[in-house]
Amino acid sequence: MDATEGRKSRGRKPAAAGSVVRVVTQTRTLVLKHGLQGAPPVQGDDGVQLPAKRLNLAKSASKLSCAVVIVPVVKHSEIDKVSLLLARRVAERLCARPELLEVARANLSRWKQRNADSPSLLRCYAEWEAILTRPLEEICGLLVAESEQGQHLRQNSPFAGVLSPAEVWEIKNRQRHAAPSA
Repeated sequence: MDATEGRKSRGRKPAAAGSVVRVVTQTRTLVLKHGLQGAPPVQGDDGVQLPAKRLNLAKSASKLSCAVVIVPVVKHSEIDKVSLLLARRVAERLCARPELLEVARANLSRWKQRNADSPSLLRCYAEWEAILTRPLEEICGLLVAESEQGQHLRQNSPFAGVLSPAEVWEIKNRQRHAAPSA
């Protein structure tokens, strides 16, 4: 069964021109962009030909008149590195402007209302609320800690909005283009 047949069997309408369909395999995420003419060969950004016949993607792509774009799957370790870099920038900003702690408190308040039916998220928010009562130096230390606890805390960091979207993208792009660590 190809991607198109799978969608039809669930009673969904075919994707509209310009929409995006993601197909996740064990090693890659394939993004099918509908409505594009002259689809390129089905291959990864590493130049390796994708086993399209096994995945029936070539058949799907021709039926849908779409291009297949290969997007590498990001490893958790890479996500953790970016998260740490973002946390370091947030900590620097908090040291310069401690009033930004209010952004985190407001986020937690809003998120608690929005996710009131999720006990696991509420536990994370309560943990952060307790941390935010501590001295600023301790908060920043926990935020940038290179430990399991620091990593755990960064996964639900309430500091969204402290950095501008441009700063976040700059950090992510720099990490994405950095040489792989050994």
